[in-house]
Amino acid sequence: MERNNFKTAIFGTLFFLFSNFMPNFITATEKKENYKVLVDVDECRLELYQDNKKIRDFKVATGESRAETPLGKYNILKKENWGGKFAGTYLQFLKNLDENGKDQGGWGIHGTDKLWSLGYLLSNGCIRMYPGDAAYLKKTLPVGTEIEFVYDTIDVKDNILKITNDIYNKGTNSLENVLKKLSNAGIETDKIDKEKLNDVLESVKEETILYNEAAKKVNDIYHEYDKRKWDYTGLDKANVQAGKLLREMLIYSKREIDIKEILK
Repeated sequence: MERNNFKTAIFGTLFFLFSNFMPNFITATEKKENYKVLVDVDECRLELYQDNKKIRDFKVATGESRAETPLGKYNILKKENWGGKFAGTYLQFLKNLDENGKDQGGWGIHGTDKLWSLGYLLSNGCIRMYPGDAAYLKKTLPVGTEIEFVYDTIDVKDNILKITNDIYNKGTNSLENVLKKLSNAGIETDKIDKEKLNDVLESVKEETILYNEAAKKVNDIYHEYDKRKWDYTGLDKANVQAGKLLREMLIYSKREIDIKEILK
């Protein structure tokens, strides 16, 4: 009888410890892996969050106008060690199924050998990163991690209006949307000279066209080179041609306006 009581007491103690302390341990483990990724597509920036606090920033390349990066919320589906142009890392977040239901690779975050493209909307829809940065994410992020892709070409901060090119032609640089952003930032829009602001937006629209044209030429130059990688003379020529276009794209990429310049 005493032995049975002793066993019962031991079992009860273990049950109490498990039920009261193990959930805390599991929560702590989950909390440690509470990561989220935010990709600002038009800014070509990837932000890593843990417990809702930003812990890292990364420069990336996002999709050009002919191959837009998917927007919205996704999750990491799998992690692969793809070599070659992916530089050892591929984190898939969206499948691309053929008519037979076979995955064709889809869209993902990966390393790249095209380092010149980072900071520009120049990828084929995926997120390109420095190989070391991509490897860090592969090691850090568990499968299932949420990734959110946002596209917001208007930002107002410290009385500065920053306008990024609307490469995907989403209408984000419309007069109505800009006025709404200004209002949300506490700017009295009745004091804004609508004609001046519209002139700025029309100018940005022209620069967006030039940016897209340059982006297409850059990718076409390197796609042509990729067909004959052994031709190093061709690579030098490609680098010179693309370098000039990339400098143009940097000039056309965004505009920052002091709010005072568009007041009545």
